Amino acid sequence: MNLQAFEIKADELASAVRRATRRAAQRIVSIASRPVFHYSRWALYPQAILVAFALIWFEYRPDWATQGPSVAMAFLAVAAIIMAVRGPNSTLSEGVVWIVISCSLFAVEMRSIAVEQKNHDLEQAELRRREESTRREQNQSFAHLITDGEHFLKALGEEKALTAKNLEHITGGDEYCWVAPMLPLPVGAGGNPAYQGNNWWQLWLKNSGKVVLPTCDLRFMPFPTEQEIKEHSIPSLSLLSYHFEKIRVMGRPYFLATPYYIKGDRTYSGVIETPTRSFIEVIKFEPDPNDPTHYVPTCTVSAPSERILEKDCNPQ
Repeated sequence: MNLQAFEIKADELASAVRRATRRAAQRIVSIASRPVFHYSRWALYPQAILVAFALIWFEYRPDWATQGPSVAMAFLAVAAIIMAVRGPNSTLSEGVVWIVISCSLFAVEMRSIAVEQKNHDLEQAELRRREESTRREQNQSFAHLITDGEHFLKALGEEKALTAKNLEHITGGDEYCWVAPMLPLPVGAGGNPAYQGNNWWQLWLKNSGKVVLPTCDLRFMPFPTEQEIKEHSIPSLSLLSYHFEKIRVMGRPYFLATPYYIKGDRTYSGVIETPTRSFIEVIKFEPDPNDPTHYVPTCTVSAPSERILEKDCNPQ
């Protein structure tokens, strides 16, 4: 019994919906078919459809509706085609409405162009801002890199200078030692009595630089005198070798006495070797023009490039 009542109610509801739908359709048809003064339906419907479609496109902006400066011109082109087709049959009212629609579409087009230009200007401004920011960051990074490089080079130069200075103190650098013959110290001052007089000369050691020389080796070869060569009585001459360690720094006029002696009657040519370099020293003894029994020494120290470094046995 309840099921039958429910079916009856459903049928009644369906009938009511059908009647309402029929009345609505009839009303729509009645409105659509109602005459419009000074207008034709072939003018009203295209205009209404175009206006409704344009409103939906530009105001509600659905996802499928492309927005841009050329869209309003496309609508305007459609309106122009319809106006051209309807030209002979259009009324004054229809023409006025088409003019209003065309002006509205033209205004929308101009607004779209203005918005597009504004967006383009904003994008360009943002792009320029980013480029300037990127360029500024790059310049700052480059400046920091240059500064870091300068600091690194400065530190490297300081380290190199310190290393060179330490190496100079360790090896003696480019400095050299050399010897100069002088009259022997008297016995009372600690001189050796075996080398007093008889043209013996004591060797005194000199450091040319401002750092302590760790080692210095000298090797001299004595040459025969002219008298020995004339008389064919050349003696057996031995190589003279001297080794010195930790030669202290001293003023230019000062020398350090050594326990070595040489005969002041001939020429001695030798090689000086330090931990880093080699030099050449030549010692000559020539008779004093004022006293033939007395000899005067001359000393010459030169680099391998033949550049003279010392030319006085007693520099001041």
